[in-house]
Amino acid sequence: MALHALADRRDLDEVGQGVDRERHVVLGLTIDGDRLAQAHALYQEHGLGSRDDAVAMQAFVPGWTFDPKRPCMVR
Repeated sequence: MALHALADRRDLDEVGQGVDRERHVVLGLTIDGDRLAQAHALYQEHGLGSRDDAVAMQAFVPGWTFDPKRPCMVR
């Protein structure tokens, strides 16, 4: 469920329809914008968006390599 669906409609800004993190409490938690920005910078700095599952898959299928044209478990 999207964050804006959990918020009171009066708390949404008019430009981006986003939740004002500085004053809004969602599910009993207050979002610290500075800590969120630090976590995002850390995520981008270490390139955590890419994965290499070939080693784990080779435990199931010896010699397995990624092929974007084939389903992974149909060999």
